[in-house]
Amino acid sequence: MIRERLLQCRTAEEVVEFFEGHKEKKFIQAIDILKPNEVAHVLTKMGALWMDYFGPVKERPHACLTSGKHSDGFVNLGDMLKKFPAIRWGLAQNLAWMAQVCVHPNLEGVWVTGADTSSTALAGDVAKILEGKQMIMIKTTMAGGEKMQGVDLASGADYDGVSPILHIEELITTSSSALQVREGIRNSFPKATFLKTVLVIVDRSDPDHPVELIEDSTIAPLLRIGMRNYEPGECPYCRAGSEAIAPKEGDNWRRLMSDE
Repeated sequence: MIRERLLQCRTAEEVVEFFEGHKEKKFIQAIDILKPNEVAHVLTKMGALWMDYFGPVKERPHACLTSGKHSDGFVNLGDMLKKFPAIRWGLAQNLAWMAQVCVHPNLEGVWVTGADTSSTALAGDVAKILEGKQMIMIKTTMAGGEKMQGVDLASGADYDGVSPILHIEELITTSSSALQVREGIRNSFPKATFLKTVLVIVDRSDPDHPVELIEDSTIAPLLRIGMRNYEPGECPYCRAGSEAIAPKEGDNWRRLMSDE
Protein backbone atom coordinates (compact mmCIF):
# COMPACT_ATOMS: atom_id res chain seq x y z
CA MET A 1 0.00 0.00 0.00
CA ILE A 2 1.16 3.54 -0.71
CA ARG A 3 0.49 4.86 2.77
CA GLU A 4 1.02 8.50 1.84
CA ARG A 5 -2.06 8.29 -0.37
CA LEU A 6 -4.13 7.02 2.56
CA LEU A 7 -3.37 10.08 4.68
CA GLN A 8 -4.40 12.26 1.75
CA CYS A 9 -7.91 10.77 1.82
CA ARG A 10 -10.28 13.43 3.09
CA THR A 11 -13.62 11.60 2.87
CA ALA A 12 -14.99 8.16 3.67
CA GLU A 13 -15.49 7.56 -0.05
CA GLU A 14 -11.80 8.21 -0.72
CA VAL A 15 -10.75 5.84 2.08
CA VAL A 16 -12.96 3.06 0.67
CA GLU A 17 -11.59 3.70 -2.83
CA PHE A 18 -8.03 3.44 -1.48
CA PHE A 19 -8.64 0.01 0.06
CA GLU A 20 -10.68 -1.17 -2.93
CA GLY A 21 -7.62 -0.49 -5.06
CA HIS A 22 -5.55 -2.93 -2.98
CA LYS A 23 -8.06 -5.67 -2.14
CA GLU A 24 -6.66 -8.13 -4.69
CA LYS A 25 -3.30 -8.05 -2.95
CA LYS A 26 -2.80 -10.97 -0.55
CA PHE A 27 0.64 -10.35 0.96
CA ILE A 28 2.11 -7.03 2.03
CA GLN A 29 5.60 -5.95 3.03
CA ALA A 30 6.86 -4.22 6.16
CA ILE A 31 6.87 -0.86 4.36
CA ASP A 32 3.12 -1.24 3.77
CA ILE A 33 2.17 -1.73 7.43
CA LEU A 34 -0.13 0.97 8.74
CA LYS A 35 1.15 3.17 11.54
CA PRO A 36 -1.14 3.94 14.49
CA ASN A 37 -1.91 7.46 13.22
CA GLU A 38 -2.93 5.96 9.86
CA VAL A 39 -5.31 3.49 11.49
CA ALA A 40 -6.77 6.39 13.49
CA HIS A 41 -7.12 8.36 10.24
CA VAL A 42 -9.15 5.53 8.70
CA LEU A 43 -11.45 5.29 11.73
CA THR A 44 -11.95 9.04 11.84
CA LYS A 45 -12.75 9.44 8.15
CA MET A 46 -15.09 6.44 8.25
CA GLY A 47 -16.99 7.92 11.20
CA ALA A 48 -16.09 4.93 13.37
CA LEU A 49 -14.34 6.81 16.19
CA TRP A 50 -15.90 9.11 18.78
CA MET A 51 -13.94 10.75 21.56
CA ASP A 52 -14.94 13.59 23.82
CA TYR A 53 -12.31 16.32 23.72
CA PHE A 54 -14.36 18.95 25.55
CA GLY A 55 -14.95 17.45 28.98
CA PRO A 56 -18.27 16.79 30.75
CA VAL A 57 -21.05 19.21 29.80
CA LYS A 58 -24.81 18.88 30.09
CA GLU A 59 -25.43 19.66 26.43
CA ARG A 60 -23.44 16.69 25.02
CA PRO A 61 -24.24 13.01 25.61
CA HIS A 62 -21.63 10.40 26.45
CA ALA A 63 -21.35 6.68 25.75
CA CYS A 64 -22.93 3.86 27.71
CA LEU A 65 -21.07 0.62 26.96
CA THR A 66 -22.52 -2.88 26.70
CA SER A 67 -20.99 -3.62 30.10
CA GLY A 68 -23.09 -0.85 31.62
CA LYS A 69 -20.09 1.37 32.26
CA HIS A 70 -19.96 4.91 30.88
CA SER A 71 -17.13 6.20 28.71
CA ASP A 72 -15.59 9.30 27.13
CA GLY A 73 -15.05 7.44 23.85
CA PHE A 74 -16.36 4.71 21.58
CA VAL A 75 -15.00 2.80 18.59
CA ASN A 76 -17.72 1.60 16.19
CA LEU A 77 -15.31 -0.75 14.47
CA GLY A 78 -17.52 -3.80 14.03
CA ASP A 79 -20.05 -2.03 11.81
CA MET A 80 -17.29 -0.60 9.61
CA LEU A 81 -15.69 -4.02 9.10
CA LYS A 82 -19.01 -5.61 8.15
CA LYS A 83 -20.01 -2.84 5.75
CA PHE A 84 -16.66 -2.36 4.01
CA PRO A 85 -14.97 -5.71 3.29
CA ALA A 86 -12.10 -4.06 1.38
CA ILE A 87 -11.11 -2.11 4.50
CA ARG A 88 -11.46 -5.26 6.59
CA TRP A 89 -9.20 -7.15 4.19
CA GLY A 90 -6.58 -4.39 4.33
CA LEU A 91 -6.56 -4.44 8.13
CA ALA A 92 -6.48 -8.27 8.09
CA GLN A 93 -3.35 -8.05 5.92
CA ASN A 94 -1.74 -5.95 8.65
CA LEU A 95 -2.72 -8.45 11.36
CA ALA A 96 -1.41 -11.35 9.28
CA TRP A 97 1.92 -9.59 8.84
CA MET A 98 2.08 -8.98 12.61
CA ALA A 99 1.34 -12.65 13.19
CA GLN A 100 4.33 -13.66 11.09
CA VAL A 101 6.58 -11.18 12.92
CA CYS A 102 5.29 -11.45 16.51
CA VAL A 103 4.18 -15.09 16.59
CA HIS A 104 5.92 -17.26 13.99
CA PRO A 105 7.22 -16.70 10.43
CA ASN A 106 5.39 -19.78 9.11
CA LEU A 107 1.78 -20.12 10.22
CA GLU A 108 0.47 -22.13 7.30
CA GLY A 109 -2.35 -24.36 8.51
CA VAL A 110 -2.83 -22.44 11.77
CA TRP A 111 -6.29 -22.32 13.34
CA VAL A 112 -7.66 -18.77 13.67
CA THR A 113 -10.58 -17.61 15.77
CA GLY A 114 -12.28 -14.43 16.97
CA ALA A 115 -15.43 -13.40 18.81
CA ASP A 116 -18.85 -13.65 17.19
CA THR A 117 -20.01 -11.55 15.48
CA SER A 118 -17.66 -8.60 15.34
CA SER A 119 -14.46 -10.55 14.61
CA THR A 120 -15.85 -13.50 12.63
CA ALA A 121 -15.19 -12.14 9.14
CA LEU A 122 -11.91 -10.54 10.24
CA ALA A 123 -10.61 -13.86 11.59
CA GLY A 124 -11.73 -15.52 8.36
CA ASP A 125 -9.74 -13.03 6.29
CA VAL A 126 -6.62 -13.57 8.40
CA ALA A 127 -7.02 -17.34 8.05
CA LYS A 128 -7.22 -16.99 4.25
CA ILE A 129 -4.11 -14.81 4.10
CA LEU A 130 -2.11 -17.20 6.31
CA GLU A 131 -3.54 -20.25 4.51
CA GLY A 132 -4.93 -21.47 7.81
CA LYS A 133 -8.31 -22.68 9.05
CA GLN A 134 -11.02 -20.71 10.82
CA MET A 135 -12.78 -21.87 13.97
CA ILE A 136 -16.06 -19.96 13.94
CA MET A 137 -17.64 -18.83 17.19
CA ILE A 138 -21.38 -18.48 17.83
CA LYS A 139 -22.70 -16.09 20.47
CA THR A 140 -25.75 -17.07 22.49
CA THR A 141 -27.68 -15.24 25.20
CA MET A 142 -28.67 -17.28 28.23
CA ALA A 143 -32.02 -17.00 30.03
CA GLY A 144 -30.54 -14.62 32.59
CA GLY A 145 -29.14 -12.35 29.88
CA GLU A 146 -25.58 -13.67 30.18
CA LYS A 147 -23.75 -13.88 26.83
CA MET A 148 -21.64 -16.90 25.95
CA GLN A 149 -19.46 -17.90 23.00
CA GLY A 150 -19.52 -21.43 21.62
CA VAL A 151 -17.78 -23.22 18.77
CA ASP A 152 -19.54 -23.89 15.48
CA LEU A 153 -18.56 -27.55 15.58
CA ALA A 154 -18.79 -27.92 11.81
CA SER A 155 -16.03 -25.34 11.38
CA GLY A 156 -13.88 -27.05 14.02
CA ALA A 157 -14.49 -30.62 12.90
CA ASP A 158 -10.86 -31.11 11.81
CA TYR A 159 -9.29 -29.53 14.89
CA ASP A 160 -7.10 -32.00 16.76
CA GLY A 161 -8.01 -30.52 20.14
CA VAL A 162 -4.52 -29.38 21.18
CA SER A 163 -2.86 -27.33 18.40
CA PRO A 164 -2.23 -23.66 19.36
CA ILE A 165 -4.94 -21.32 18.05
CA LEU A 166 -4.28 -17.80 16.77
CA HIS A 167 -6.70 -15.46 18.54
CA ILE A 168 -7.89 -12.35 16.63
CA GLU A 169 -10.06 -9.55 17.99
CA GLU A 170 -11.14 -6.39 16.24
CA LEU A 171 -11.42 -4.45 19.50
CA ILE A 172 -10.36 -4.79 23.11
CA THR A 173 -12.34 -2.79 25.67
CA THR A 174 -12.19 -5.23 28.57
CA SER A 175 -11.01 -8.83 28.55
CA SER A 176 -14.50 -10.33 28.90
CA SER A 177 -15.33 -11.05 25.25
CA ALA A 178 -11.91 -12.55 24.51
CA LEU A 179 -12.11 -14.73 27.62
CA GLN A 180 -15.58 -15.91 26.60
CA VAL A 181 -14.11 -17.07 23.27
CA ARG A 182 -11.49 -19.16 25.05
CA GLU A 183 -14.00 -20.56 27.52
CA GLY A 184 -16.30 -21.51 24.65
CA ILE A 185 -13.53 -23.29 22.77
CA ARG A 186 -12.45 -25.21 25.87
CA ASN A 187 -16.04 -26.29 26.47
CA SER A 188 -15.71 -28.21 23.19
CA PHE A 189 -11.95 -28.89 23.28
CA PRO A 190 -10.77 -28.97 26.93
CA LYS A 191 -7.08 -29.24 26.00
CA ALA A 192 -7.10 -26.43 23.42
CA THR A 193 -4.16 -24.03 23.60
CA PHE A 194 -3.57 -20.55 22.25
CA LEU A 195 -0.59 -18.78 20.75
CA LYS A 196 1.03 -16.24 23.07
CA THR A 197 -0.13 -13.13 21.18
CA VAL A 198 -3.66 -11.81 20.60
CA LEU A 199 -3.74 -9.68 17.46
CA VAL A 200 -6.06 -6.68 17.70
CA ILE A 201 -6.96 -3.76 15.45
CA VAL A 202 -7.76 -1.35 18.31
CA ASP A 203 -6.98 -1.62 22.02
CA ARG A 204 -9.20 0.99 23.63
CA SER A 205 -8.98 -0.32 27.19
CA ASP A 206 -9.06 2.18 30.04
CA PRO A 207 -5.55 3.66 30.51
CA ASP A 208 -6.12 3.58 34.29
CA HIS A 209 -6.87 -0.16 34.08
CA PRO A 210 -5.32 -1.36 30.80
CA VAL A 211 -5.90 -4.86 29.48
CA GLU A 212 -2.38 -6.20 28.98
CA LEU A 213 -3.00 -9.95 28.84
CA ILE A 214 -5.67 -12.41 27.77
CA GLU A 215 -4.70 -15.27 30.06
CA ASP A 216 -0.98 -15.57 29.23
CA SER A 217 -1.23 -14.03 25.74
CA THR A 218 0.00 -10.48 25.21
CA ILE A 219 -2.10 -8.01 23.23
CA ALA A 220 -0.58 -6.65 20.00
CA PRO A 221 -2.76 -3.86 18.54
CA LEU A 222 -2.43 -1.81 15.38
CA LEU A 223 -3.72 1.15 17.40
CA ARG A 224 -3.84 1.75 21.13
CA ILE A 225 -6.10 4.60 22.19
CA GLY A 226 -6.99 5.14 25.83
CA MET A 227 -10.63 5.77 26.64
CA ARG A 228 -11.72 6.07 30.24
CA ASN A 229 -14.58 4.02 31.60
CA TYR A 230 -16.67 4.92 34.64
CA GLU A 231 -19.13 3.19 36.87
CA PRO A 232 -22.47 5.06 36.50
CA GLY A 233 -22.39 6.26 40.10
CA GLU A 234 -18.88 7.67 39.64
CA CYS A 235 -19.29 9.13 36.14
CA PRO A 236 -18.23 12.79 35.87
CA TYR A 237 -20.41 13.18 32.77
CA CYS A 238 -23.52 12.13 34.68
CA ARG A 239 -22.62 14.53 37.47
CA ALA A 240 -22.51 17.32 34.88
CA GLY A 241 -25.99 16.36 33.63
CA SER A 242 -24.83 14.67 30.41
CA GLU A 243 -27.06 11.87 29.11
CA ALA A 244 -25.54 8.37 28.82
CA ILE A 245 -26.61 6.74 25.54
CA ALA A 246 -25.90 3.38 23.90
CA PRO A 247 -23.97 4.30 20.73
CA LYS A 248 -25.45 1.60 18.49
CA GLU A 249 -29.10 2.14 19.41
CA GLY A 250 -31.45 4.25 17.31
CA ASP A 251 -30.06 7.64 16.34
CA ASN A 252 -27.49 7.67 19.14
CA TRP A 253 -24.35 7.40 16.98
CA ARG A 254 -25.34 10.53 15.07
CA ARG A 255 -26.00 12.29 18.37
CA LEU A 256 -22.54 11.42 19.68
CA MET A 257 -20.85 12.48 16.46
CA SER A 258 -22.86 15.71 16.11
CA ASP A 259 -21.02 19.02 16.49
CA GLU A 260 -24.19 20.67 17.77
